[in-house]
Amino acid sequence: DFLFIFMISAVSTTLTSMFMDEVVSFGASGIVLGAFGAAAVFGFKYEQYLPVKYRRYFMGAVIPYALFILYLGLLSNETDNWGHVGGFLSGILGASICHAKLLLPSRPETKLLYTLKYSIFLLSILIPVSGQWMFQYVSHRLQPYYDHSIGLQFSHPYGWERLDDFLGFTTIGNGFDMAVAWGVSENDEPADSFPLLWKLVNKELRPRIKMELISDLRLGIAKPYNIDGIIGYTLPLEFFYSEKPFYIHAYLWSRGELSYAFYFIVNTSEEKKYARMLNAILKSIHHTEPTFLTKAKERIKDEIDNPVSLLKYARANHRLGNVNEALKYYQLAHSKDPQSAKTLYYQGKLIYDYLPNEIENGLSISRQALEMASPKQPQYYILFAHLLNRAGKKEEAITFLQKILNETGNPIFSEKIDELVHNGLSQEKKDP
Repeated sequence: DFLFIFMISAVSTTLTSMFMDEVVSFGASGIVLGAFGAAAVFGFKYEQYLPVKYRRYFMGAVIPYALFILYLGLLSNETDNWGHVGGFLSGILGASICHAKLLLPSRPETKLLYTLKYSIFLLSILIPVSGQWMFQYVSHRLQPYYDHSIGLQFSHPYGWERLDDFLGFTTIGNGFDMAVAWGVSENDEPADSFPLLWKLVNKELRPRIKMELISDLRLGIAKPYNIDGIIGYTLPLEFFYSEKPFYIHAYLWSRGELSYAFYFIVNTSEEKKYARMLNAILKSIHHTEPTFLTKAKERIKDEIDNPVSLLKYARANHRLGNVNEALKYYQLAHSKDPQSAKTLYYQGKLIYDYLPNEIENGLSISRQALEMASPKQPQYYILFAHLLNRAGKKEEAITFLQKILNETGNPIFSEKIDELVHNGLSQEKKDP
C-alpha cells in the first residue's frame, strides 16, 4: 500500500505540474504531500482504532502542516504549487481505497477495491514508461509570442524564457538544449530572399570564424520554403560556438524592404527528435502589423489633412510592400502639398520597386522631383538613373550620371556608373 501511494503521488504530481504549470520543475515535495494526504485519510478512517497520541499525529498535525506548506507555496513564484496540489489530492484518493490489513485483519479487503487499487498501480507504472510520449505532447503545447516592433508572431513551448542573444539576435529557449532566435534588417529596396543566405554566411558567420568565436562551420543545401505565404529559403548549419556544438536550421525571407531571419537552434546531435516541435513553431509564424505602421495609422486618424502624416503612413506601407495602400496615400499627400519633392521621390521609388509597367510614369514623377528638390540629394539623381535603365535607356542613364558627377564631384555617382557599365545598376532585378 505504501508503494501504491508513493507511485500514484509521484505520477500525479508530475502530470499535474506538466499540464498545469508553464515552468519546468523538480523535487520530491509532491510525493511528501501525497504521504501527508494519505496519512490524514488514514487517521480519519481508523480514528476509533488508533491510540489517542497517534490520532494527534495523523489528524491534528498532518493536515495543518500540509496546509502550511501549500500556503508557503502560494507566497513564492518559484514553487510548483500545482505539483503540490496534485500530490496531496492523489495521496488522499489513494488512501481512501486502501485497507488497513494489519490494523483490521478480520475485515478482508473487497474484491472491487483490490481490483481498483492494483489497476491504478499498474497505470502509474505505465505512465513513466511512456515518458517520451508525454515529453513530446507537453513540449508541443505552445504559447504565442509577439514581436510588435518587426511585425512577427509565432508560438513556442511553455516555459521558454529570454536567453542571451545568439549571434546578435533576440533569443528564447528552454535554457538547456533548444532555442529560437530571430531578427530583421531593412534594405533600401525590396529584398530578394536568396541573397540573404549569402549575407548570413559571409556577413554573420565568416567574420566570427576569423575572430575564433565559431569553428568547424558546415553548410547544408539551401531549399525554398514557404513562411506564411512568402517564399524564402531554409539552410541547415553546423558549427561550434563557445566550444559547444550547434545544429541550426536558418529560415530567411523578405517582406517588402524587411529581411527576416529565424533560427531554430539545438545544441545536440539528436536534433531529429525535435523535428515535430520545429514544424509546429514554423507553422505558427505569422506576419502582423509592425509598430511603425500602427503608429503611422494612428497619426493619420487625427491628422488626415497633414501631408507629413500622410507621407509617413504611405512610406510605412511602402516598406512592407503594401503597394496599393502606399500609392493611394502618396497621391493623397501630394494633393495636400504639391510642392513636396520628397513625396514625388518616394512615389517614383514605389513605381521602380513594384510597378514595372508604370516606368514611364515613374520617370515623369522622378523628373518632377528633381526639378523641385532643393538642395538636390544624390538619391534623387540615382533613382532617375534607375528608372532610365529600367526603361531600356542604359546609355542615357550613364550619360546622365556622368553629367551629375562632373557637376558635383560626388564619388557615389562614379560608383553607380561603374555598376551600370559592368553589371547593371545594383538595384536592377536579377533572377537569384
